[in-house]
Amino acid sequence: MVKEYIKSLTKYFRGDRSAPGSRFSGLKKHRKDIVILLVLLSLMPLLAVKKPNAGYSPKGGGDNNTYIDKKTLLGMVSGGIDKQYPIINERNIFSQDGKYEPDAPPKSARTYTLVGIIRAKANQVFLVDNLGTTYVVKQGDKLEDGSEVAGVDNISVVLRNGREEKRLKILTVENK
Repeated sequence: MVKEYIKSLTKYFRGDRSAPGSRFSGLKKHRKDIVILLVLLSLMPLLAVKKPNAGYSPKGGGDNNTYIDKKTLLGMVSGGIDKQYPIINERNIFSQDGKYEPDAPPKSARTYTLVGIIRAKANQVFLVDNLGTTYVVKQGDKLEDGSEVAGVDNISVVLRNGREEKRLKILTVENK
């Protein structure tokens, strides 16, 4: 069938255009075979995706291949770079003078936002820190980082941590 089709195409391209329908006349007999062949050819990529390593192992065994997780691989690579190129850690390649900026002093771990003041016999303060923890405290209470509620006004609160004092107003956030 394929030979007949190729012969008819060859004749057509050589100039024998006497019977334009004769090229495809042999294909009508084998329609089912062609459909099955096309279906199989269209399914080949799906089979290759489902089992990409089917029948292929570069070392011959296939069982000798072990999976290395990302963390281990990064550890192997970074450990090797530090040993081969120690100057990378000593010189900053992104600055003109090659020096690193001095480390900034650590910021306090928590910053607070004053959400509201509950007016009652003892004024209570509703605070939220940058970690998402909420506090309802009154004047004189201590927070987790050691800050103390030193004073409560109508729209603000004063937090004292050692010698440092911060005044928080309702729903204002510090600029970073």
